[in-house]
Amino acid sequence: MYYPIKSEINVIKIIKSLYKQLNNPPENLDKTKKFEFSYSLPVMTDRRTLKFFEFISEDDLVENNFKVKEPNQLNSKQIIPDIIITPLLAFDQNKYRIGYGKGFYDNTFIELSKNNIKFISIGIAYEEQFFPYDIPREEHDFHLDYIITQENIYL
Repeated sequence: MYYPIKSEINVIKIIKSLYKQLNNPPENLDKTKKFEFSYSLPVMTDRRTLKFFEFISEDDLVENNFKVKEPNQLNSKQIIPDIIITPLLAFDQNKYRIGYGKGFYDNTFIELSKNNIKFISIGIAYEEQFFPYDIPREEHDFHLDYIITQENIYL
């Protein structure tokens, strides 16, 4: 997941709610099934990639050079995520995204793939961020597996 900036959707509230629901299932769900997961936030590296560290509390976050909150690496453990939830500014029907232009997510996805690390990439957006034409892209641009909006799930 990511720590929201500007007008990005606050996925932290969604994840915390899901976590709470899975650990306190309603009566109609099988309470013998145990859901175990942790959630993490990205930390930007000098190589323009992201490393993910366990997110425990907003009190443990520090601001980086871009004024984005991220886990204090001294207080949390590094995680290799199975699912990466990414913000975006715009997306097209091929699930390519436009971010803030620094390439952190694309570089991270490429690095993970080169190291044969399997993961699912999910973009979270408002439907209004859908771009009806192909987004211009370069060879290093990475398309997402899914994009979820308040109206659709793009597969």
